Amino acid sequence: MMGRSSFRFSLLLLSLLALSAIQ
Repeated sequence: MMGRSSFRFSLLLLSLLALSAIQ
């Protein structure tokens, strides 16, 4: 497993959650 890719994925998911929370 690549730690960097998983970290990037979680970051993307978090930003998506934040965007949906704002809207």
